Amino acid sequence: MVLIEPNGSHVPLLSSREDTSVPEGELLTVAYVRTQNEHPDFMAKHDGFDQDIKILLSTFIFHAEPEPVITLYDFIMTTFVPEKSTSPPPQITNGEQETTPAEGQAEQNAGKIRVAVNLATVQVLLVNNGERLATLALSTANVSVKLLANVMRINGTLGFLTLTDDSPLQTSSPAFKKILTIEGDNLANFSYQTFDPNDKTTFRGVNSLVTLKSGALRLTFLEEPSHDIYQFLIKFAKLKELYDAAAAAAAQRAAEIQRMQFDISIQSPILVFPRSPTDSEDTLIMKLGEIAASNAYEDNLIKTKASLKGIKLTSELYHDNVLSKLKMIEDVEIQANILQRSDLDRSRELEVPDSQIHVTISDVRLHVTQIQYGFIMELANSIPRVLRVQESDAELPLSATGTQPTMPSPLRTESFNSGAIRLQPEIEPQAASSEAGPVWTSLDMEVTIGAVRLHLYDEKAFGDADLRTSGIAKFSLNDTRLRYKSLIDGAAEAELVLKSFTMSNTRAGPTRFREIIPAAQHNRSQFMILYTTSGGSNASSLAIITIDSPKVIFSVDPVFALLKFFSSAISSPEDAPSAEPETEVIPSEQPMGRGTIDFRIDLHDVIVSVLESDTSPDTQAIQLSIKQILISQQSVLALTVNRLGMSLLRMDRPSDNVRFLDDFDLTLSMDNRQTAAQAVSNIELTLQPVVFRVSYRDINLITSIVNKAIELSTQSQRSDAIEPARLASKKSSNQRVISSTHTISTATRTRRTAAVAPRIITSKEHLKGTFDGFRLVLIGDLHELPVLHLSTKPFDMVVKDWSADLQASTTISTSINFWNLGNSHWEPLIDPWTFTISASRQGPLGLLAATLSSKDRLDVNISVTFVELTLSMLNAWSREGERVLRRARGGDAPYRIRNRTGGSIHVWSDADGSTTKNPPA
Repeated sequence: MVLIEPNGSHVPLLSSREDTSVPEGELLTVAYVRTQNEHPDFMAKHDGFDQDIKILLSTFIFHAEPEPVITLYDFIMTTFVPEKSTSPPPQITNGEQETTPAEGQAEQNAGKIRVAVNLATVQVLLVNNGERLATLALSTANVSVKLLANVMRINGTLGFLTLTDDSPLQTSSPAFKKILTIEGDNLANFSYQTFDPNDKTTFRGVNSLVTLKSGALRLTFLEEPSHDIYQFLIKFAKLKELYDAAAAAAAQRAAEIQRMQFDISIQSPILVFPRSPTDSEDTLIMKLGEIAASNAYEDNLIKTKASLKGIKLTSELYHDNVLSKLKMIEDVEIQANILQRSDLDRSRELEVPDSQIHVTISDVRLHVTQIQYGFIMELANSIPRVLRVQESDAELPLSATGTQPTMPSPLRTESFNSGAIRLQPEIEPQAASSEAGPVWTSLDMEVTIGAVRLHLYDEKAFGDADLRTSGIAKFSLNDTRLRYKSLIDGAAEAELVLKSFTMSNTRAGPTRFREIIPAAQHNRSQFMILYTTSGGSNASSLAIITIDSPKVIFSVDPVFALLKFFSSAISSPEDAPSAEPETEVIPSEQPMGRGTIDFRIDLHDVIVSVLESDTSPDTQAIQLSIKQILISQQSVLALTVNRLGMSLLRMDRPSDNVRFLDDFDLTLSMDNRQTAAQAVSNIELTLQPVVFRVSYRDINLITSIVNKAIELSTQSQRSDAIEPARLASKKSSNQRVISSTHTISTATRTRRTAAVAPRIITSKEHLKGTFDGFRLVLIGDLHELPVLHLSTKPFDMVVKDWSADLQASTTISTSINFWNLGNSHWEPLIDPWTFTISASRQGPLGLLAATLSSKDRLDVNISVTFVELTLSMLNAWSREGERVLRRARGGDAPYRIRNRTGGSIHVWSDADGSTTKNPPA
């Protein structure tokens, strides 16, 4: 069967065999036998069937090319589909529905028919623009249909199935060319059986039974062939009318089917992802697990059970020509129980949901090395390239002549839009519910997971023997529960609750602090996400994230190891394909009817400890503590930080901590508003008085941590400089798809740009910072006495238009005093002085000009006492600095009190300004 195009060329559509040198057998064989009931072999030879039909089909080859197939479809639907029938369908009256016993007996004796269809081979050649893409081959197919009075039985077997890549792509392994294969001899064994409700002996309360047993499909993902096949399928988008008609018919049929029972069993599908199919045999193999599903009916309840057992993910990577297999996910099991209710009186029962789903997932353990992570990220980047199609490929005329096709049947369109099938309650639940009145829960789902553990390993992990010495960190999500509920009006609520979240350091070495994020020391849930949304087209959503008592203890080494792990898969800018410049166009009108999404993040009792060294149990640490952090976005982005403070402590004695940053509160609000011609940003920052009390020891600790971080960052940059050459060789095989993806139709962009004229939008920014004051106290390490005190009065800072003509200014009034040890009094070093700092810049690329000015005189008082104090501190640091730094801060008392009165004396710190205290008895 060939199709003749307007230019006279012949396009093959259907043939019996490609190889004409082999003699063809019978293409189609039909055997029909009709037997009378009185025949002596009626039961023994013909199994009691009046009519027996056997059909044998030889090899069929179908050339599936979008243009000829769509042209043929257009011809058939235009020529042979009848117009709308004017005669109404026959109405069945109550009298016609009743049957007499004699008529029922006659129907049972009407005869039995058996039809057997055997298909030798079917091949579907996928052709696009004259090029063969792939070949889909089905070896055998056997279907048996039995019609008995009021019941029907269908049994079928599908044989070996393959999908072979026919593109000129050269692969490193011949197995990669087999895109789809099956593990086993048969693809599927299926059966469909109906039951007669009038037959009390065989009727089991269900009208039909479907069983399916399928083998394991093995799918190999190749980026270029998958991209070509996806483009091939996109061209069939014009056949959507056929799909709509089938969906409408299926919806009508679904309303007629009362109870269907099914039993489905599918062996584990296998997905194979080659890393670079042209020059590497590295693969990622995922087994989705054995799929099983069945249902049962109890009164007005439908109980469905589904399971997914044995989910596995492994990698097969070659290192020094040696194959290494590593397990990433092993034996994950998913169990689902679905309960559906019908025939509920919603005028009275509003609390019972239509459907309830409970899903249980076993413990999930993931082991990911740095090489595997890079493999996964490359795969994640390749999938969007496969699904990206040029608009010129999708814009295919339905008919070969290019004319607009005739609608196949007005009857089909009208039946789809008629009241017999109303999809509006599903598409627009809010409108439907407003008409119906009551609102109830349509779906109630709960998912529980015991634990999710993620182990990360560095770039040296190639085999199982390397995992012990190449660990980076381990993450654990314990007792995870997800709850989702939706209403018929479109409103929904989702809740994710984690009992605890932990993180451990698994790097090799003598570290004494393995727990980076320990489990919370309370019985409450540590992490919770609540998401709510209202129904309708203007739905508003709110997400609330709550984290209770997070505690982090870490040194800089594991942090940089994690940064190196996650940044290893990020390609450098020069490796990324250069995109063509595209004019940014702001639409003239903002889309209407879009919902809003607000969020709120709430953290309570946050503690972050940065260790100087994780190898010593008595190491010093800087501890950051925050009582509450609140971030909210509800038309205005707001940040509130309560009681932020920092202290210095030793890990072996956490109770002996010394504050060097007093608690203060911080608030930040940012309001971004945009109109058709102007964008305005307004930022306000407010800080309570900030008080720093630091010593030489504190400065050394902070600088040592910063220097170590800089050193590790430099080492990471050196190691990353070697990566581009290695990544370039891996990405060479993907140049064809990347180039085709990047060559997006520029005409489409031109049309899109020309549709709306670009406009110039003016931008205005304003930042106002209000600081209630700042104090810096330099403390001596020997006797914990203040040495220097810098203080400022409350001041404001204003910054305007930093994206264009920058204007910034602030006025600060400050003074500096030093502590006179001789008389224990503060003496001025710099008298109160007020100065102004301003900065300006003309245009975003202009030079920044800064100015420091003051109308007051700067008075600096250098006295002998101050010089002696400075020299004595320098001598003390040089003489006893190392001894002092080894001890906790505040270990040496500045004063020593000796009681020689003979009585009891009580001494206390007058921190609150009181002058009396009740001494203990």
